Amino acid sequence: MDTNSQLTEYVEVRRWLEATAPAFQPVETRKGYLFYTRRSIRERASGSAAATAAGGQTVTEADPDATSRQRKELAPEDAEYEAGLLRTLYDYVRRGSVGNAMDLCVESDEPWRAASLKGGLFWRDPQLEPESGMSVDAEDGPGAVDVHPPHTAGNINRALWKRACAALAHDESNDSYERALYAALSGRLDEVVLVCETWEDYVWAYVNAMIEACIDQAIRGAAGLYEPASTASFDHIQSKYPPVSDMRH
Repeated sequence: MDTNSQLTEYVEVRRWLEATAPAFQPVETRKGYLFYTRRSIRERASGSAAATAAGGQTVTEADPDATSRQRKELAPEDAEYEAGLLRTLYDYVRRGSVGNAMDLCVESDEPWRAASLKGGLFWRDPQLEPESGMSVDAEDGPGAVDVHPPHTAGNINRALWKRACAALAHDESNDSYERALYAALSGRLDEVVLVCETWEDYVWAYVNAMIEACIDQAIRGAAGLYEPASTASFDHIQSKYPPVSDMRH
């Protein structure tokens, strides 16, 4: 970033938009993943007639992919909480607080979702880089400095992770804020603009997409000893918006 003045400008604009975003009320932390759904599953397994009659449209398994795999719903109480959680996660990302979003996932007994948010960390091998002031983790914030990390860090398959995020965002069966969350992480505009409410939100969405496009271009042009995984399996995920390179001033 130090050698790309345009990227530096975009990053500063995004930081300002994140710092000046209005305060919001995050969802409360709730321990016990899908408590009501799991209770419904247990009651049906025990032969409860009431639970069987009421749970026909409820998933019969409580893993994170159950709703998409079975095309069924969570228990209403869990569905309501998940919707609030996803809105809060997006609001944190919109304000540049990916670390807070990850902490909330872990505290709410959804560590797998926290892991899905962390894939954007840049790959670093301390044996192959000079001394620098680049922080290891993006969520450490702009003031954090790690001169020489003691071990490899980040995600060498960042491009593949971004394409997986784009696929989640592209899936219309997912919650609108879940789609916006993963679209923002992958630099897509399509789903983020659907939840924008102010002109600052729209500007943030576009600037964020421009930053990710610059980063992708830089990573593709960097030669290295490590070969990341192919992203060809996600080539069918396309955006209706033109490349953000066409939007730059």
